[in-house]
Amino acid sequence: MSVIASTNNWYCYRRCPSSSSDLSKLLSTNERAGLLEQFQKCDINKDKAVTFDEYLKFKYRIADEEGEELYPEDEHVFRMIFRHMDLDGDGTLDGWEFINHEAKMILAKREKVSDTV
Repeated sequence: MSVIASTNNWYCYRRCPSSSSDLSKLLSTNERAGLLEQFQKCDINKDKAVTFDEYLKFKYRIADEEGEELYPEDEHVFRMIFRHMDLDGDGTLDGWEFINHEAKMILAKREKVSDTV
């Protein structure tokens, strides 16, 4: 599959990772390093794969650190996001799946900011 990426619009279609589908390449070095650090924090048991339970614990921890409150009924939303991130459907997120998804979120925020300026 292929990726079409630019600073204004981006779309990613993927079945397997390739260097051309790595949206993190559109990020700064500091942004990429931050995403790798987030993945490592999310991977509680350090097996290089994030389960839904690890992902959920990570989201609750981040919300707590940022002074936000998450509710048990939010879990279904996080489950849908997790399934969307899990591109190979194996029930876990590898580093590429996690970082590429988070890169999309950063790029989407950039798009929204540039639209309002």
